[in-house]
Amino acid sequence: MLHAPFATKRAEKYMLKAITFGKTIGTIGIVAQVHMDLGIFYKLKKRYQDARHHLEKAIKVFKETGAYAFLEQAEAELASIR
Repeated sequence: MLHAPFATKRAEKYMLKAITFGKTIGTIGIVAQVHMDLGIFYKLKKRYQDARHHLEKAIKVFKETGAYAFLEQAEAELASIR
């Protein structure tokens, strides 16, 4: 239980690093998935503005790449916080 208070910050930090690294190496699909995961994470933390921001970024990429299963999931998550 010693690490529990820091788990939220660590998770957020690792996901933001994954987005930065993914952009660097050009893995746009992975970046979009991390945006979606981060959006869901923020939604659970009741940080709705941040959640919307990341989910909208994920939706944009999923539409561009034709990842319809992920697109459907991201749109459902976004709709649940509006």
